[in-house]
Amino acid sequence: RERYAREFMTALRERATRRRQVNVLQHCLGHFRKRLDPVARAELLAV
Repeated sequence: RERYAREFMTALRERATRRRQVNVLQHCLGHFRKRLDPVARAELLAV
């Protein structure tokens, strides 16, 4: 548990840039690709 907290805090030290945020959101979108129809997917990508 302590190790998790320490690693989590280390990860939070990384600066959240726009590029990194977009990368994370695109990665998340990949997990939902089978559940999203093309219209919903395009809508999310437009944001």
